[in-house]
Amino acid sequence: MVWLYFIGKFGFCMLTCTELYYFSSFMTDSALLSSALVSMILTITAAGDTVSSFISGIIVEKVHLPWGQHRSWLLVGPLIYAIPTVIMFCKIGSDIVAAVVIIIAFLVGHLFWSVTEAAYYALNTLLTDDLDERSALSISSGRASLGSGLLFGFISMPIVNFCAGLFGPGFGYAGLAGLLTILSIATYWLLFFVTKGCEPTRKEAVGEEAAAVKEAEKVPLGVMYKAVFTNRDLVIMIICVALSYAQQFLGAGLQYYYFSLNLGNLGAMGMFLTIRSAVAFLASWWTSLLLKLCRGNKKVAYVLSYAFCAIFLLIPWFMRPTSVIGY
Repeated sequence: MVWLYFIGKFGFCMLTCTELYYFSSFMTDSALLSSALVSMILTITAAGDTVSSFISGIIVEKVHLPWGQHRSWLLVGPLIYAIPTVIMFCKIGSDIVAAVVIIIAFLVGHLFWSVTEAAYYALNTLLTDDLDERSALSISSGRASLGSGLLFGFISMPIVNFCAGLFGPGFGYAGLAGLLTILSIATYWLLFFVTKGCEPTRKEAVGEEAAAVKEAEKVPLGVMYKAVFTNRDLVIMIICVALSYAQQFLGAGLQYYYFSLNLGNLGAMGMFLTIRSAVAFLASWWTSLLLKLCRGNKKVAYVLSYAFCAIFLLIPWFMRPTSVIGY
């Protein structure tokens, strides 16, 4: 089951790499939107993505589909976010119209990205009660994120160039997003079918399970939000995760523009992503050793991991790589 949990996450992570590394570059280099317009789009979509992360769990708890409270979203969610995800990488109409369409597509797509991902993580507690097995599943999910970057570095630009040559220069990134959306659907659906029986469907829920479902539907949203924001540890965790994602987005943007503008060699970015992901993937095996060194204290291991990350991210800053073409 560990490898199936890995595969389920792998396809989705491949898709998120498309946005992480190429969303802003699509708008500036392919859609040719102005910097001011791109900044506005990124600001609005970032705010919307933050809001969606807060309501995704509530949607999973409140909306009960026939195939299980959580598993259902592995089946339905990818179908809903498929088309908006592709539209995010298409320029439709004038610059203003295109910006509005991209923002709407992003917000709709990312809402159901978040809902599906929330359901995916909830499976961790449904598949096993053993804490060690849950840890193994979580580590497998992390390795899927790292491994996806390894493959993405190889295939992304060749696919973009192929689709641009086949459908036109404006459809390279849309083609990449479309193909990886299909991959994410396939991997989530695979996980949906192999986890059959791990939670009751709506028809199978009886007694206490059915009562719990009805009780969850009755809980007011205000009460649920109050429970979240009065939980100090949860609020701190949300802040930490938000800062972690901010670091990823900043790094992804810097990578693209450094290779395209400073080095003038965008093709080298794929090699860089592959090497970096390979090193990160190999380093993921260090997790178990780090936990042993920290005597099983996950909090200390978490802090040390980010401390090492910060130190090594400072090295390029002090190296001050010089510009090749004058930027």
